[in-house]
This record gives sequence, structure tokens and C-alpha cells, in this order.
Amino acid sequence: MNGWEFLETYKNLEILNKIIVVMLTTSLFPDDKLKAGEPENTSAFEIKPISIQKVNAIVEKFFIHALH
Repeated sequence: MNGWEFLETYKNLEILNKIIVVMLTTSLFPDDKLKAGEPENTSAFEIKPISIQKVNAIVEKFFIHALH
């Protein structure tokens, strides 16, 4: 299953507010962010390569409670 297939399956689940989905892509197409439905269907949409600073920012944003 690729990321787009996962997202289609994920959108049909009833637990949408309980899962954090960070979509990572190599695509530079601006419409892909809209296709991903960010922020409705995904928590974040990032283009690869992704820096360690960006990973840290994502972790802090969504998992700050786990860090303390």
C-alpha cells in the first residue's frame, strides 16, 4: 500500500482525530498537498528530503507530551 492508498483507507475510518498522519513525499506538485487533504486528513505534509530539524519540529508539535 502506498501513501495515497493508505490515505484513502484512513479517510474512511471513524478514528480520524486519534491518529497523527505526517505525509512525506518527493512530489513537488502543489496540488498534492490539496490531494492529501492537509489539514483535514493529514496532520502535516512535508516534502523530502526532510532535515533533522524539521523532524524535531514535527515531533515537538505532535508529541510534546511524550517528551516531558
